[in-house]
Amino acid sequence: MVLYLANLVVRYGYARLVLHQDNYNAWVFSLGGVHGAVTLALVFTLPGLGVASMSFNLILMAELTLIILSMLVPTILFRFILPKKSASATRKETIAQIKDEMMAAGIAEVKKMHLPKRFEHIMIYYLKDQLSASPMQEFIIRWSKMAIIPQIRNAKFQQAQYMIFRRFFMAEREYLNRAVEEKKISAEDAYYIYEESLIAEAVLIDPYTNDEKN
Repeated sequence: MVLYLANLVVRYGYARLVLHQDNYNAWVFSLGGVHGAVTLALVFTLPGLGVASMSFNLILMAELTLIILSMLVPTILFRFILPKKSASATRKETIAQIKDEMMAAGIAEVKKMHLPKRFEHIMIYYLKDQLSASPMQEFIIRWSKMAIIPQIRNAKFQQAQYMIFRRFFMAEREYLNRAVEEKKISAEDAYYIYEESLIAEAVLIDPYTNDEKN
């Protein structure tokens, strides 16, 4: 324990004097991370240097205690020292998680259709793209390039895509409704996600509905 306290003091002094951190960040630096892992590796070189077995066991125990304290102490103290997550950050994480789960529910529905593997792969790729980090503009450009391929312009092929997209978005919204009922997400946030889903559906399905009207 004395070794651990000495270790904290040295790390705190290093953060203040060398890294020029303020008091708060210096304490976070001194407490953070596992201490003594490299030293533990060096301890095992001691028997080769002629250190007695009893002394080696004592040194090993002290070093292991230091490591355990360096894992336990910050686990407890950081709960009080580190800033709590803001409500907005928690809300964003919840929305992102629900979107991922919606996507998984939609893809599971597509896989139930037992499509040819190559066709299924193409459909899932573009369906995933609608909720990826890619900007919507980039997604539309990619989709428009794919849509000009002769085989994809085939009427039967397009009709199949239309049905896939319909079932995909239906499965997504059914999952979203369940999430609201189970109180995984608020109705307000669910409405926000629902609007995004409608936009994505319009981008994918509208060309086919327009072709049918023509």
